[in-house]
Amino acid sequence: MKLKMTLLAAAISVITGVSISAEVAADGAFGLRTQYTTYHASRWTPTAETPTPAYYGGTGYVGPATTGSYSNYWVQLDLPNGALVEAIYVDLYDNDANAHWIVNFMGYEASTWGVFAPVAKVFASVSPDVSLTPEYYTNTLTSAEPVVIRAISDFNDDGDPNSVAYVLTLATTPQAAWAMRFWGARVKWARTISPPPTSATFDDVPTNHWAFRQIEAMNRSGITRGCGGGNFCPDDTVTRAQMAVFLAKALGLHWER
Repeated sequence: MKLKMTLLAAAISVITGVSISAEVAADGAFGLRTQYTTYHASRWTPTAETPTPAYYGGTGYVGPATTGSYSNYWVQLDLPNGALVEAIYVDLYDNDANAHWIVNFMGYEASTWGVFAPVAKVFASVSPDVSLTPEYYTNTLTSAEPVVIRAISDFNDDGDPNSVAYVLTLATTPQAAWAMRFWGARVKWARTISPPPTSATFDDVPTNHWAFRQIEAMNRSGITRGCGGGNFCPDDTVTRAQMAVFLAKALGLHWER
């Protein structure tokens, strides 16, 4: 069976979710289908003002060990670059009529030098007005705008992109009691292929070519550099050896130690 270069480029782009970004991560399942990553309470970090959290044996839930104080927790989303966050489901328990949980999906942008201040951006937030007593329940967070994970971004559009982190924060109102607990969060996401550039890299793959986006993504990811002379040769057939090179680079295959 003969396989054309254009078909192989499209197939690899879909299989791997390759990105034009140089910081493409290779962990997790490949492909563009929806997948889930769980952040259990054991991975969340309490902030300085939070009392020592208590683990409720046999349930997997964690919560404040004392009454009458704030409790704040946060966890960084370690999703690969190019991941589109579709929804976040946070599993909570509230048996306190005087308090409730506050959940935020946020982005933090660092500052590389003194002129530009660090930035915090809220993508989605949910805070029930009244306690759901007593109740195990799930809060769902969805952002009004698409959130695609990047290692470097410009959240406040000041022209100075910096290192960024995507974080879930979880807090209680001041009346928090030991009867408030959380299990963690489940993030629904999918890999994406980067938007195409405005100009073509290869002379024989113009911007209106049906596989332009996939071919550019493979090139920017270092999977292929074309066939020489500034061309990609999109209609050439692919040998088994060429296919092996493409797949090994795309999947990051290596020998075990």
